[in-house]
Amino acid sequence: MTSTAQHTQVVQKQFGEQASAYLSSAVHAQGTEFALLQAEVAGQGEARVLDLGCGAGHVSFHVAPLVKEVVAYDLSQQMLDVVTAAAVDRGLSNVSTVNGAAERLPFADGEFDFVFSRYSAHHWSDLGVALREVRRVLKPGGVAAFIDVLSPGSPLFDTYLQSVEVLRDTSHVRDYSAGEWLRQVSEAGLHTRSTT
Repeated sequence: MTSTAQHTQVVQKQFGEQASAYLSSAVHAQGTEFALLQAEVAGQGEARVLDLGCGAGHVSFHVAPLVKEVVAYDLSQQMLDVVTAAAVDRGLSNVSTVNGAAERLPFADGEFDFVFSRYSAHHWSDLGVALREVRRVLKPGGVAAFIDVLSPGSPLFDTYLQSVEVLRDTSHVRDYSAGEWLRQVSEAGLHTRSTT
């Protein structure tokens, strides 16, 4: 079995068993970043949004009322099942789901106006490949926003953080430092507008 296939199995086991809990988790359902994402899509009623690594769909649910369509994309089918049911419960008929890995997006070039990812990138098996895929599926002038845990950059603190993360969550791959993010984003052909 390849390491990619093994990682896929670990992610599906880690999140599949807890999919419903993520929907009702206050930690996952709340955050000031939702207002920032909503402000980004405000006035873009015809936009298509990709919620990359959507988990239980919180980003999807916050932006769906403001755009034409949201595609919630995740490696865990159980998470996507939760998103589908919750979208129906919330009357959000413009949210659809697609299963797959961030490194292999099954979408056409330039298909999305926005790609948003919240607390997912640290689970991706190859950040650089995933970011190149994001660039590919974004329309010219499109906007991508990544919200994730940052590594402190210091080797000692970084080692500690990565160790704690793996012990807490076996599907964890890596929390990247701000410098690593900026380098990877640039190498993928994306341009950084702002960081916070």
